[in-house]
Amino acid sequence: MRLQRRKNLRYTPRPQNPFMLYRRDMAAKSEFVGLKSSEVSKKIGMMWKNETTEVKDLFNAMARLAEKRHSEKYSDYSYTPKRKKKESQ
Repeated sequence: MRLQRRKNLRYTPRPQNPFMLYRRDMAAKSEFVGLKSSEVSKKIGMMWKNETTEVKDLFNAMARLAEKRHSEKYSDYSYTPKRKKKESQ
């Protein structure tokens, strides 16, 4: 399990979606070396919007495989989002 800076030291990561896999693949290219992470994300986000359906289908298939591997590794994982506390005025 991955260590997290938060209070809980045992943290199960969420499975990667198609864009996360695409971003990781694209960010490894030399054209993004030395750029801030926020700049890389913006550029890759624009690239993702302009990608063909064939490329998106490929990353959708990769995400399904990643989901399968994730469920094998973390069989008891269940995504439960935390509700944000409302600020009282």
